[in-house]
Amino acid sequence: MTQGFVPQDFFGRATNPIVIFVSNMMFLNLSLFVFNLLPFPPLDGSKILATFLPASAEPVLNMLEQFGFLILMFLIYIGVFSAIIYPFMLGLAYLLVAIY
Repeated sequence: MTQGFVPQDFFGRATNPIVIFVSNMMFLNLSLFVFNLLPFPPLDGSKILATFLPASAEPVLNMLEQFGFLILMFLIYIGVFSAIIYPFMLGLAYLLVAIY
């Protein structure tokens, strides 16, 4: 009998409510991380992108900041972002299964 925390024992049981809660929180955290870093003006990724773009692109970014929220809601509604986030979710699921 081993003492201490063994990851295989923790993540190996999918019926454990704590495992389900922790894995769901990991997926939620990863989704929000990837979503927030998208280079779209209402999100933080646009601030990162703006530092690398030339000054000539500033008017375009200013225009997108005005209407970016509406465009963002439309793209979420039609499902564009799920195609971006899905590969990251598969990678996390692969890592969680690889632990076992």
